[in-house]
Amino acid sequence: MKETLFERQQQMMNYLLQGKPTIKDHIVQQGAITVDTRLHIYRNAYQQRLRETIDTDHPVTGVYIGDELFDQLVQQYTISYPSSYRSLRHFCDELPSFLADQEPFSEHPQIAELARFERLLLTVFDASDAPVIGLRELSGLKAPDWPNMKIQFHPSVRVFESPWNVVSVWQAIKDDLPPPNSLPSSEACLLWRNQQRMTEFVHLNLPELCMFREFRQGSSFAQVCEALLNVVPDDELSACAVNVLSKWAQHGLIGSLYGNE
Repeated sequence: MKETLFERQQQMMNYLLQGKPTIKDHIVQQGAITVDTRLHIYRNAYQQRLRETIDTDHPVTGVYIGDELFDQLVQQYTISYPSSYRSLRHFCDELPSFLADQEPFSEHPQIAELARFERLLLTVFDASDAPVIGLRELSGLKAPDWPNMKIQFHPSVRVFESPWNVVSVWQAIKDDLPPPNSLPSSEACLLWRNQQRMTEFVHLNLPELCMFREFRQGSSFAQVCEALLNVVPDDELSACAVNVLSKWAQHGLIGSLYGNE
């Protein structure tokens, strides 16, 4: 039975990913280079492209673990998670999970957390475009509208929470400085893509994190303020809430306001 183009392509992928030689019988000999050599060159080029993708998507993780462990990471990950997309953009999506589960990387949980932070930076950068609400629109809200006001964040906005100080490690390596010792240290950062299409992040204190969680789950401003009473003194509540919202508006984090329809 005549094989289809898809079957031939599958044979080629089986060689690239697993070294299965079925495709060899369908490669025409040309010039002095043997079929085996041509296939070997192609497979090496493919593997190198996957390695470059991991290095490009996770440069800080690579620096942090060093060349020897990075080589091991590439070899094990490409076997465990062969590329299944036409685009390499999603090839490393499972890398944080892989690092969390696979020895020897799993023996150092901060490695997976560092990779997860880098993955989130890519997600923020690739997020869809959308209009934002500025400080003027926020200030223009009438007093009766505030209690029921809810926030829809810009699509790029994310929060990274980790039990390790990996953001400090990431920043030090990006600045070509010796990274601090990896320590259990609760971190929370707000990430977004600014109007110049650059990814930014800031550390969140407890009131900011509380407000973000509440608004993210659909709470109204009145409900957010009620939750804030658990972490902010009564006499500081109003100033704290308004300051956080103003900061978000200035950064372009608020996509829309709703709840007063």
